[in-house]
Amino acid sequence: MSDTPSSGEAVTKQRMVNSFLDNVRDNIESAIVWDSGNRPSNSTGQTLQNAIPAALTTGAIGLGSGTLGTPGTDKITDSKITATQLATVLVNYVSIFTKIRKVNLQQYRDNDTIDSNETNVTHLSSNTYEQSNTLSSLAAADDVETDEEIDASNFNDFTTALYNQWNSLKDNAVTVQEFYCHSSCHTSCHGSRGRR
Repeated sequence: MSDTPSSGEAVTKQRMVNSFLDNVRDNIESAIVWDSGNRPSNSTGQTLQNAIPAALTTGAIGLGSGTLGTPGTDKITDSKITATQLATVLVNYVSIFTKIRKVNLQQYRDNDTIDSNETNVTHLSSNTYEQSNTLSSLAAADDVETDEEIDASNFNDFTTALYNQWNSLKDNAVTVQEFYCHSSCHTSCHGSRGRR
């Protein structure tokens, strides 16, 4: 475990960020199953024809790498460490992470036979998949807000609550359908249309 805030220690920006990394970012990162380097693929004997709403690839829906960014201490610009700015920075990060969510991927062979139907936590990279949330209310609940002294245990409770809310939002699955045609039938099914 990294150097996170605990009772009797000096509060530093880095210790605040470390609490976020330990309780939020690292836990979300470890939950990701599908990303740009680890997406499910159908058998090589099939050719992608189209996808609705789009293929689960970097060129369509868009997948992240599975490695999440780290909020830098430069994002906390107050000369004194203030609870409200810390909370704002970390809430904004977790809001972005709400697009990491379950995807129900349905893959169809020959446009009508379902070949695969799986659901896993996926690192979607498009902001359109971010979810509305009430993350900002968590700061007040744990006394991490304006005019409050930052208590180490309260701050750790706050970052844990951020993760817990993401964890509940991740189950709001997005459905993606991909349609494949066997390469053996591709010419007869699709090539003849091109000659008409």
